[in-house]
Amino acid sequence: LGERFTVVADPATYDALGERVARELKTLGPVDVVILDHPHADMANVESLAVKLADADAVVAVGSGTINDLCKFVTGRNGRRYCVFGTAGSMNGYTSTTASITLESGLKVSLPSHAPSGFFVDLGVSAAAPTYLSAAGFGDCLCRSVAQIDWWMSHRLLGTAYHQVPFLIQEQDEAALNERAARLAEHDIEANGYLYRVLTLCGLGISFTGVSNHGSMGEHQ
Repeated sequence: LGERFTVVADPATYDALGERVARELKTLGPVDVVILDHPHADMANVESLAVKLADADAVVAVGSGTINDLCKFVTGRNGRRYCVFGTAGSMNGYTSTTASITLESGLKVSLPSHAPSGFFVDLGVSAAAPTYLSAAGFGDCLCRSVAQIDWWMSHRLLGTAYHQVPFLIQEQDEAALNERAARLAEHDIEANGYLYRVLTLCGLGISFTGVSNHGSMGEHQ
């Protein structure tokens, strides 16, 4: 990534994992820390973070959806590399090439960006996160069947390009996750591991195809 690191987190994710990441990175080089207080992934926060990261060499995001989307979009605008340490299996965007950003109009859209150079997870940290976060991630996984039918119908009726690969690469792990779904509420590490596998593969599917149709269609609106 570079020789000087900037760790970006919010107060909760810094306490959960960010402080440890920053401490270990100091063995490799200088480390700056940017703490975002209750951030939202919108254009105002994008511009604010862009100023804070103007001189950053290597950006290290520590968090989940909002932190990842902000760091991804800001670094993607000028081609800087970044990596992310996930703190909750709450969404499938960690490894995708899109960022979910709310525009000035209030409309939330998936904007083209880039994938992280590295994605890392401490399953113990993620399993300990509030259960509503893993429930959100599991919801992203559950909607696959609806999104797939929606996309296939668009292909058949409107001629939209359709790809089977994103579904094939996550098929086996999705079945294993569904068998263990009840254990997510028990903060089970194995269940969270399968949750992350499905979310990660779904995000990679976006990187393969350049579209997010297999992960979200009409049901996300």
